[in-house]
Amino acid sequence: MELPWEITERDATIMILRAELRRRSGRRWSVTGGWGERWGWIHVGAPPAGRGREELARLLGLESLPAEGLTIPPSRPTRIEYVDRARGLRPLGLHRS
Repeated sequence: MELPWEITERDATIMILRAELRRRSGRRWSVTGGWGERWGWIHVGAPPAGRGREELARLLGLESLPAEGLTIPPSRPTRIEYVDRARGLRPLGLHRS
């Protein structure tokens, strides 16, 4: 039996985001999947101390991040976009088919 794409893609996206952010920064970042009704969502957070939010925003090519971190919805194009961002690439995820 093949698993639905949401299951395998969610977990793979979490692993890729963690690895790419660590590769580019040398730091560990909190990348977790939601539970219950928010199961497909992914949360990326920075350590509360220091300039973690600013560094995470820079790594993802964003101007800023809210205090609670980044929340990625359960959408394949959005996940692709943030994997590209974590890799330091121009975010083309929303334009792919």
